[in-house]
Amino acid sequence: MIHILVGDDRHRIEKEINKYKQQIPQHFQALNYQRYSCDSLSEAIIDSLSASFGNCQKVIVIENCNFREFGEPGLSLLQPITKLPESACLIFTASSIDRRLKVSKFLLDLGKITEYKQIPPWRSDLLVKAVETEAREIGLRLTKDASRYLADAIGIDSERRKKELEKLSVYAGDRKLNKSQVIQLVPVNTQTSLQLADAIKSGQALLVAQLTSELLAKGEPQLKIIATLITQFRTWLWTKLAIVKGIKGNAEIAKLANVGNVNRIYYLRQEVAKCSLKSLSQTVVLLFELQVACQQGMKDDAVQSRLLIACRAFHKI
Repeated sequence: MIHILVGDDRHRIEKEINKYKQQIPQHFQALNYQRYSCDSLSEAIIDSLSASFGNCQKVIVIENCNFREFGEPGLSLLQPITKLPESACLIFTASSIDRRLKVSKFLLDLGKITEYKQIPPWRSDLLVKAVETEAREIGLRLTKDASRYLADAIGIDSERRKKELEKLSVYAGDRKLNKSQVIQLVPVNTQTSLQLADAIKSGQALLVAQLTSELLAKGEPQLKIIATLITQFRTWLWTKLAIVKGIKGNAEIAKLANVGNVNRIYYLRQEVAKCSLKSLSQTVVLLFELQVACQQGMKDDAVQSRLLIACRAFHKI
């Protein structure tokens, strides 16, 4: 049994690995469960081919594989796994895989690939769905507004999502929880610069002040916050410009706005629908000026006041 677990959601990958580990009796786990770096490929393969202890399953994990670097030597080392014992489970983890590589084709012919990509932060619908799905799996019942709140409060952190839902499940028992009950147990502490950008674009001055204060209080560097804001507002600006110019195709807009995932354009269209081109362009200019000022030593409180000025360019939605 060969598995290739690919993606940037480390929590879900670890959860999948743990599922196979738990199939080994606990008193045999120290002998039959081993993890290797990809630099120790030869030792990992030898271990996977050896007999398991206690006549139970053996699980071998080869972590953080860069299949492009395996090359012909790596492909040669992998040849013996065609005779992998039935009792062995060989798991490769990687952030990505190029299916065109010889080593990739070899592994995909023998094993099963599963992708674990983090949900993009702009896909609020998928974040809500993830909350609802995981809550249902553990028997936790939530109202729709409670699920939406949790999606906003937790964001893309799948590990925190699991822990918070388990905590709520213990508290709820057989009850169905609503938003007001959930708020008391799950605080919003995932403030991000992307949320700040959205607050500025929506003209929500109080929220801009709150998010800026909380981000800075958490030690988020000024320049990192501003760099994220610049990237986001430039994307919105180019998307809006393309729409105003009458460009119809999402692929063409994605190229103009430097957006790697063309499917994101659908959501960007909605995000800029109520924004004027003038407001977006003025904000981008202000943010670039703010970036220079911060590089020259601008204080935190001044950063907040500048962002509030940017907020004035947008009508409250």
